[in-house]
Amino acid sequence: MPRVRGKMVEFDSRFPLRSDVVQKTLLQYDPVELAQDFRRIESLIDERGQLCVNSMRESADPLYENVGKVKSGGEPLCEVLNEPFRGLIFERILRDLGCLQARARIMKLGGRACYSFHWDTTPRYHVPIVTNKNAFLFFDGQMPVHLPADGGVYWLDTRRAHTALNCDSTPRFHFVIVDPTTEALAKGGYR
Repeated sequence: MPRVRGKMVEFDSRFPLRSDVVQKTLLQYDPVELAQDFRRIESLIDERGQLCVNSMRESADPLYENVGKVKSGGEPLCEVLNEPFRGLIFERILRDLGCLQARARIMKLGGRACYSFHWDTTPRYHVPIVTNKNAFLFFDGQMPVHLPADGGVYWLDTRRAHTALNCDSTPRFHFVIVDPTTEALAKGGYR
């Protein structure tokens, strides 16, 4: 179970789709502020569809160096909050989660798109920013789950096989943060 500053992250027992793979935390942010701050950085998202919120020290390409699949050696230590995100809600979310050094990205899933089935080495927090009723996460053996852009922070056990589907014509954007408290990360460590 995730921890925040030495305390357990609490989950919202009222979340109707609570399961062992998806849980809503009690952390809640203003969805209007989230959308406004997103609009400030949206133009930085290029054809790769991902934007790094934080980066490794002395990075040559801080906004894009950690997009895509993690190279071998574990999750990177991303100690530097990238300039466009300073003072925005994304910084506050990272601080509240105790994840200032965890890999964090804004991720776009285009309209009528789907990721391949995959699994990650650590769970992830997801904060939906812009979504639609036809965007889902699907975990092997589970019903599809729609996460609303309600300012909530959702914990997902992405160590399980999963994919994301967007069956609409408009893109969806999530703020995705590595959960740095998991056993897999403790064993592998930051690189």
